[in-house]
Parts: sequence; C-alpha cells; structure tokens
Amino acid sequence: MSRKSQSAVVLAPALWPAGDILGHIALGSQVGFVIHWVVFVHSPSGGLSETAMDELRRLFPYLASGSSEPQQRLGLGRLLAESAQSAAAGGSERLAQEGCHTASPGEKCYDAVLRAMTVGIAKNSSDYPGLTPRSSFAEFQVLLHSTKDADCPLPCEAQGPPMANCLCLFDVDRTLTAKQNSEHCHRNGTYLVPGVADTAYHGGGLVLSELAQNVRRSFCGSCLRGVLSNGDVGGPHSAMRHVVSAVLGGPEWTLTNKWEHYVDGRRSTLMVGIPNAEKARVAADVVSWSEVEIEKTRVYFFDDSAENVRQFKGTGMNAQQISCTSRDKGAHLGVCGGRTDELSEDGGVLTCEDKGSPVDVVDEEDEAGDDYFLAT
Repeated sequence: MSRKSQSAVVLAPALWPAGDILGHIALGSQVGFVIHWVVFVHSPSGGLSETAMDELRRLFPYLASGSSEPQQRLGLGRLLAESAQSAAAGGSERLAQEGCHTASPGEKCYDAVLRAMTVGIAKNSSDYPGLTPRSSFAEFQVLLHSTKDADCPLPCEAQGPPMANCLCLFDVDRTLTAKQNSEHCHRNGTYLVPGVADTAYHGGGLVLSELAQNVRRSFCGSCLRGVLSNGDVGGPHSAMRHVVSAVLGGPEWTLTNKWEHYVDGRRSTLMVGIPNAEKARVAADVVSWSEVEIEKTRVYFFDDSAENVRQFKGTGMNAQQISCTSRDKGAHLGVCGGRTDELSEDGGVLTCEDKGSPVDVVDEEDEAGDDYFLAT
C-alpha cells in the first residue's frame, strides 16, 4: 500500500447478521483521506475466519508469511500502522476531532461496553450480531456506536502495536484487581465491574485496580501485554477473563484471546495456574511463543508479591513489585492493586523496598456484603 495513497485501513467486526461475510467498503474522503473497512466475522474458535484471512492475504500478501495466531495478529497490526502513517498527513487529526475516541474509565460508554461484553452478550447474543464473547473491547464499541444504543463514539484503537519491541506481563490478583468488598479501595481509584464475579481469595465482585484501567497510559501502552497468574482468573470462559483481556487491549495487544493453563503445557500471553516459582520460566516461554524479536531486557513482569518478583533475578528479564501503597496487614499481598505511576522502564528486579516506595498497611475487616456487585 503506497504511503502516497492517503488511505487508512481499520479492521472491524461484521455488523451484519450471521454468516462468513467480507466487505471492503470505502466510507469516503470527507476528512481528507479514504477509510476502508475490512469487515469480517470471527470463527467459532474466536480467531479470524479462514475466509477472512484468505481475503486479507490476497489484498495484502505479506500477511501470508506465517499462519500462527501471533503472526496473523502482528501482520494485521503492521497493516494498520502502515496505513495510519500514510494517513497522518491527510486528515487523521480531523478524524479525531469528528468523534474518534476509545472509551475510558469513568465514561458512560466504557461502562456500556464492559456490560455488553460480559452480561449483555451472555444473556442475549442475538443483540450483538457478528460478535462473540471473545470479541475485543474495540469491536463491542464499534457495534454500540453503530446501533446508537449507547452514546459511544467510533473507537480510535482498532488494532494493536505493529512493531512492539517490549512485553509487559502482569500478575492478576491484587495487581490488576483490588481486594473485593474493600471500603479503602472504593476511595482509591478502583472500579467495580457491574455483575462480574472475582472468585479469588474470599470472592466478590470484580474490582479493577487503577493500573488495570490505565495500562495504555503507562510505558506498557506501546508494548505487547499478557498475564502470568497463579490463580484461575475466574475460570474458563468466565466474564472475569474477558474483562481482564479487554483492559490489556484485547487480542490485538496480547496476540491471542486463548487462555492457557500451566499444567496443559501450552503457552500464550494469557497464562493461569502457574506455580509462583515457575513464573520466570514461563515468561521466557511466552516470549518464544510470541514469535516476536524481544530482547530479555525489554521484558517486564509486575506482581504484588516480592517473592514472585525475586524469582526473576539472574534471568536477564525485569520484574517489579507493585501495589506498594496498599498492603494487607498480616499478609504479603497488595490490597488495592497496582497504580500506573508505579510502573517504570528501569531495568532490574525491584521490590517496593528497593524502589523506596512508601508502604501503606491497610487494616480493615471484610465488609459483610458487597452492595456494589450487581449494580446496574
């Protein structure tokens, strides 16, 4: 695709009824360049359908260099980056001014998208034509924008990083999430996802940490992302897994939507059931699985446990303890999860003590009930 063509490509889910439908539709040049939509539906496994991939390889031959899921995702990301660069001088700023915006925490559209991709599609999938429970946050926002059921603009982030040379891996419990039923955390930038359960520890409603809501605003916003969890992240096909994947940017940034369990021997960027002592080894496996040339010095792991972070010493990879500003009294756990300002591109293995982070020990009893769990 010539950079002189001033055309941008955006990949979106099919907004038509069921069927393996492909479209290549010019939407016009009113903002200074032509936007083309390559419209596709997902296969039952949650990836791109074979018909969609065949058509994309025909249109863009360099997508055929490999057939693995990471390579497909990277190829699509590079395609978008190339077209976005060509559009940069031709009106992309005007496009943003005319309504392109990816929903953020605190906005009604953000809440509407999370509800649609968890409670909504589970109750009535026919309300979400062309989408599956594995569709990305951006794909759900496109649909809500088109149906006008919610006041959602067209999202700007339709695809992920084209040439990322770094990888950020996160623990989940008390890192991307906060302690359930914690009055202290309700006042500290966390977000309770309506109707979604978090089965970790004593259970309750899923509460996202400040970090989980703002990963893309940290330096990890330009890196591939993934999960290395000792816990089960809600279990197979759970709404919790879907939300965690969404806050990481979806499969465009994780290169997959398939969660793998450590004991099965398969690897992906979405890993659960990992013994804490094996997290460093699995991190190295994930880099190999991704088929992306990432130096060990550009791999970062974040966890609320100092012990888990220390496992990375001598590996050449970086690891940092976070959730330093809220620690559970009597336990070696975070309380309100990570914060964006705790993430650093500094190399090495760093605990809260190593970083000189202020430590706030939280002493509170669990509330008897979670009044917010099924909030609407």
